Amino acid sequence: MIDPDDWLKWWRAGFVADIHKSWNELPWFSLNEQEKTIFYQDAPAVVRGLCNIPKTKLTEPDDRVLRFIDFSPMRQQALTRLFAALCNCDFGYLSAHDQKWCDRITKGIRPQSFLPAGIDYCEPQYHLSLLKSFFLPPVWSRLRLRFYQADILLAEKDPLLFDSPYKKRLLALFDSALWRLDKS
Repeated sequence: MIDPDDWLKWWRAGFVADIHKSWNELPWFSLNEQEKTIFYQDAPAVVRGLCNIPKTKLTEPDDRVLRFIDFSPMRQQALTRLFAALCNCDFGYLSAHDQKWCDRITKGIRPQSFLPAGIDYCEPQYHLSLLKSFFLPPVWSRLRLRFYQADILLAEKDPLLFDSPYKKRLLALFDSALWRLDKS
């Protein structure tokens, strides 16, 4: 998990280090390395503008955000895969150890009782739509750039509407996956 100083750096302009290459049409990518370095160090507001991030006040991060932004792309992919498996209650493709863990979690939280049926949460548009609901909009505007652009645009075009009385259970499911990856 990153510390508060690193959070501030990430918030100001550090998020650009994690932008998925599919966002290459953003003006940020038209700069040469020297220009990027200058803007990154001296003008974070310009960096945000070049990445189409709206100006917002700094938000206080929660542990979920700090843990999530500390993940490498590979661990982030593992997290979304595990979260999708929990949402689908289908974890046959995971290791035997992870299958047993997932079975215990889904028996306790019972995602099939509150998530819409007939949706394959392994499809990025669906798990990204759920993921978006876990973060404040100013944080999500930066986090969304970590994912493949077409998947994000599809998730935002047709968002999965989720019944808010069950949001705490959905968060518990996601936090379980976060915890699992922190421990592995």
